[in-house]
Amino acid sequence: MDIIKRSTQVLKEFGLSENESTVYQSALRLGETSPFAIAKETGVPRTTVYAVLTDLALKGLIELESATGLMKQQTKVKARNPSALREILWKKRESLVKQEVDIVEILPYLKKEYLKDETNADFQFFPGMEGANKVMFDYDDVDQDIYVFDYQVPMDATGSKAMNKGIDKGIKLWSKGKSMEYNLTPITPWSKHVLSYQVERNPHYLDRVQYRYLPFEMQGLSLNIRVKGNRTWIVSVKGNEVWGLKIRSQNLADSIAQIHQSLWKIAVPITKELIASWGPNEYLLAEIAK
Repeated sequence: MDIIKRSTQVLKEFGLSENESTVYQSALRLGETSPFAIAKETGVPRTTVYAVLTDLALKGLIELESATGLMKQQTKVKARNPSALREILWKKRESLVKQEVDIVEILPYLKKEYLKDETNADFQFFPGMEGANKVMFDYDDVDQDIYVFDYQVPMDATGSKAMNKGIDKGIKLWSKGKSMEYNLTPITPWSKHVLSYQVERNPHYLDRVQYRYLPFEMQGLSLNIRVKGNRTWIVSVKGNEVWGLKIRSQNLADSIAQIHQSLWKIAVPITKELIASWGPNEYLLAEIAK
């Protein structure tokens, strides 16, 4: 970029107008000069130059030795050393830091007035197996990507019929949209059993779901956690802790989704081919033969 254009751009970002930038740079070039000479060099009307010079003087960028009446055009103009620009910035910085200290002091009061002790989040707790199932199969029609931490909830928590009915309901809903589910799950004998069972049972199981596993242990995962938009669903059915939790909180959802997306980048895909390599699901074969 041409250095003159660049200087003009930076000076405008500093806070000078187009005319102020032009007149200031002209004063720097001409040395001790006059409004008449600046107007002649820049093409800015002389009456405008007088007003601009006054503003530049107030900003501390030029010095004026004023003449009055018929001798106004003889006013002496001298630009200050351009280092004044940085001096002005440092003064502004000191002033802003002091203002920040003052603002931080009153922010709690102002925020209390703004928030009025009202919450913009919502928490719903559902105890017991009925509550866990309610949250587990709580689908909505919002077409948004879903981020899931899943250890593959066992069927004995709901019964195979209820589990399969809930899963098929979700697949049917997802088929109407364009969103995807991104599911992080550990590779364990149990998760391999669940995935092979569902993929063999329903050929559309992986249509809108991508599974990945991490190259390190996630054996301690004991919750099913789903995040969509500003909503989080958490289900616990392992051991004696049986409950479901629905939370509407943008901060929580964003935080969990960010952790999920970070882990997703280093996770390994679980493909249909990988699942098929585990062999036929014996439980499904026995269920069909029954």
